[in-house]
Amino acid sequence: MANTSHADGTTDPYRLNRDVLASTRLNLQHYIWKESMGYILYPSIKLPSSGVRIADIGTGTGIWTHDLSRQYPDAEIHGFDISSEQYPAQGFLPSNVRLGYLDILKEIPAEHVERYDIVHARLLVQVVNQAGGDPRPVIQNLLKLAKPGGYIQWEEPNDDAGNRKLLKSDASNPSENTEKLLANLNARFQTKSAWSAALAETMKDMGLQKVHREECKSDDYILVLDQMNYLNLFQELISKMPADVKAEMSRLHTQAIVEARKGLGWKVRRFVFVGQKP
Repeated sequence: MANTSHADGTTDPYRLNRDVLASTRLNLQHYIWKESMGYILYPSIKLPSSGVRIADIGTGTGIWTHDLSRQYPDAEIHGFDISSEQYPAQGFLPSNVRLGYLDILKEIPAEHVERYDIVHARLLVQVVNQAGGDPRPVIQNLLKLAKPGGYIQWEEPNDDAGNRKLLKSDASNPSENTEKLLANLNARFQTKSAWSAALAETMKDMGLQKVHREECKSDDYILVLDQMNYLNLFQELISKMPADVKAEMSRLHTQAIVEARKGLGWKVRRFVFVGQKP
């Protein structure tokens, strides 16, 4: 997998695509999370009456910031990512939303240190993998962004490809091609998210207070949405594969779509982690 280069000469380690189909998937993904959680910001978070500043790390298309702005039109909301390729034009964003560059694994620029009442992150598994599967460097920088007394809200699934539970609408429904597809993707990309199961304890160890871990709901409505979400994700991963295996993986993917339409999906466990900086 070749990394793309940024204008500053650095490489983009993101292993998925940044085209319009990928952006569509990210936007769908946001609403799946929102439906599963039942909120955008954790209900117990206490915000000041004015001058609220909120940061979104790994903002992607900026959809989280755009959606949140409708709930907090007077807040100053900043979305950050290592690439602006999926950002909408600023003219299409609310006036209180700004999107910019930030690498959460590097030193936090002084102008952002202790600036935000809430620092939000979601689906940083690739970032944590860059850090050797250790979320502590990420947490350390999230804490630098937060004001004293500010909050960190981090959302992650615990859905290693080998741990996704296949569900059938009928026990006789086929799943052979989907199982092969998942096994091959897991073997090649080896995405591990076991660290997310212990994220609450890690946040406590790093000094956060009032840490909450909440599992989101998962029902048939979310299951159907996740079919499209993950089938698109798998297609993106296949597009990164070498030609000698891509054809067979594309065949399995096509058959997995057929199996999904006959009544096959996978249950993904999603979690919200919230803590307060002392």
